[in-house]
Amino acid sequence: MKNDTDDSLFVKSQTYFMDKEFATTGMLIRQFKIGFNRASALMNDLEKAGVVGPEESGGKHRVLIPESNP
Repeated sequence: MKNDTDDSLFVKSQTYFMDKEFATTGMLIRQFKIGFNRASALMNDLEKAGVVGPEESGGKHRVLIPESNP
């Protein structure tokens, strides 16, 4: 399995969460049509990179990156 920022799905996930307040593994599963294990590993990578914070109640992670401004 690919890992960290070299993974194109990592970049797509980061972009997907830019305009959201919270991120969940389920959101990744539905948006990218991937399995739970892959989505969970991706969420861990996003947390390590500082894109999302640690897991809060209900499996939510607060998005830490700001929304991009055109």
